[in-house]
Amino acid sequence: MGKFKYIILLATCLFTTSAIADINTDCANSQNCYNSGIYVYEGSQDLINIYSGTNSGGTTNLNSGDDQWSSQVSLGMEWDRWGQTFSHARMSTNGCVNLTSGSAGGTSANCSDYTPQSLPYKDYTLYAFWTDLIRNSSSSRMLFKDFGDYVVFGWYYMKEYNRNSSNSFEAILYDNNSYEYRYRELDIKNHDVVIGEQG
Repeated sequence: MGKFKYIILLATCLFTTSAIADINTDCANSQNCYNSGIYVYEGSQDLINIYSGTNSGGTTNLNSGDDQWSSQVSLGMEWDRWGQTFSHARMSTNGCVNLTSGSAGGTSANCSDYTPQSLPYKDYTLYAFWTDLIRNSSSSRMLFKDFGDYVVFGWYYMKEYNRNSSNSFEAILYDNNSYEYRYRELDIKNHDVVIGEQG
């Protein structure tokens, strides 16, 4: 019954008319930080799409294996959130952005667990679409691009593990310390999904 309620909640979020976006600039204590921003989903918001078309040049390939995370990339900016400053990040195959700080970054990575956990779970993570995803070797891509005043982490044509499906979505970090999630096709039937953030 709980899973059925969650599917209804997710469907409601995806199809309301009111990018999940958030601006949270005053969060000095990450231990007691809760999201005070406003979330709005725009049902017809297109992906920036760094997979093909005019935005596909200059991308960084962050493809990773099953239940793994990518190499680290520089955000090209200092991104402040949860009372911390981040300059680097990694992408998880399973739909998360793991934020790290400093030029060396960190070694801990989240979302390598293919079964999403209830939040709170792991710190300093954007859960764009945490579920059990795997690349389809012929078409799936995990890409990153720095546009100067924002960066895009894109998962394109990812399939649900052990099932032929397609899922494309993006996490966009802006230089004003906000972020946005955008979705195109989503097709998950056999695994749970978590969407959110944790400081």
